[in-house]
Amino acid sequence: MLKLAIFDDEPMILQGMGILVQRSGLPLQVACTALNGLRALEMLKEHRPEIILSDVRMPGVDGLTLIEQAAAILPDSVYLIMSGYRDFDFVKRALALRVVDYLEKPVTLETLIPALQRAMELLGEQHSRVPQPPAGESANPEAPADRADIRKLISHIHQHYSEDISLGDLADIAGMNPAYLSNLFKETVGMSYVKYLTGVRLEQAKVLLARGERTSAVAKTVGYADDKYFRQVFKKHEGITPSEYRQKAQHRP
Repeated sequence: MLKLAIFDDEPMILQGMGILVQRSGLPLQVACTALNGLRALEMLKEHRPEIILSDVRMPGVDGLTLIEQAAAILPDSVYLIMSGYRDFDFVKRALALRVVDYLEKPVTLETLIPALQRAMELLGEQHSRVPQPPAGESANPEAPADRADIRKLISHIHQHYSEDISLGDLADIAGMNPAYLSNLFKETVGMSYVKYLTGVRLEQAKVLLARGERTSAVAKTVGYADDKYFRQVFKKHEGITPSEYRQKAQHRP
């Protein structure tokens, strides 16, 4: 699991962002949070997260100054910023600092997942440049190159979840034996490939259902040719039918 740091001066936003990260299904662990820039720097030194998501405006040290200072501590980490203000001077500074993405508040699951994916892809590209083990030696499941392969496959799943993706397809993309990939995926992500794909599909299904789309249309959109099977899978994981979920979502205040 990759370590993620989240910094914002509003406790409710910190809590909400943590929930969104959990719901994203991505192999990320919220390693630390902080309500101000000075505390954030302490947390970065202690936990050394690979991905840092910070608000732009915070007391003590603002988000971009924080990133400037953090880059000296964690040069290989990647950074995301979020703000409730459309401050283009901050955006220009962020681009100069090679910030991966700029998220406008309120951040939603639909905007957060692509940003986190881009951060993970960048980490994967950096790690893939690490020298590979000599020919004939077994790859360590915890080796950076192997983890980078998994992150690339996760990105592929999020982009193609509506298609018929098999473990064999992913193994071909990664150039791995399917059995080895199956074990590596579970060790890296903490769940099987099938369970992960199902989670991605169901999260997207919930977004579409909340918009009022019909169950049969949602099923096809997220990769289920048989809408009856989709209903079974949805109820098994969510405890209610897709229709019941849609009705509840549309009646939320």
